[in-house]
Amino acid sequence: MQLNTLLSRFHLHQSQASQAKGDETEAAVLVPLWQGEQHLEMFFMRRPREAKHHPDQICFPGGKREARDIDLMETAIRETEEEFGLSREDLSIIGSLPALKTRTGFYVQPYLAILNTISMNPDQREVADLFSLPVHEVLSADRYRAEQINLQGRHIEVFGTQSSKGLIWGMTAQVLINLIGQLATEQTKTSS
Repeated sequence: MQLNTLLSRFHLHQSQASQAKGDETEAAVLVPLWQGEQHLEMFFMRRPREAKHHPDQICFPGGKREARDIDLMETAIRETEEEFGLSREDLSIIGSLPALKTRTGFYVQPYLAILNTISMNPDQREVADLFSLPVHEVLSADRYRAEQINLQGRHIEVFGTQSSKGLIWGMTAQVLINLIGQLATEQTKTSS
């Protein structure tokens, strides 16, 4: 898939005020896209094994909203700047995806962005590995299934996809499933 194809199928959502309830913690993530020479790529990071939250998990840059953030888009941009070592001028937000609510009490707003550079200096305290995957590898609905993982000494079943860099599961997988659903819906609308 090329960037123009994705953009033609992606229904842009305007940034809106958070719909988080009082007991939910506001957070945001950024889904970074890069038009590679061969195909469209999506960037991910792997958290360090010793990280307090989500150790060794593949995820998007993001985190909790801070008091200085004027909105959740600002949270996503700030977190991407901090974690990927990018400047806000190095990315362009193209829209948002539906917000997600986690079992742990977070209200998470994902934003889709185009990277203007892939020259990054990731924060090694938060990022063990920074890598891209071809969009076709992570936006194929038939690749998602239940997987068994060991989480803090417990075997649990999660929903996700096995990528060439490891298992993508949890909220990150849900963001991707929502994007797949939106792209499929838009393709159905345009082919009718």
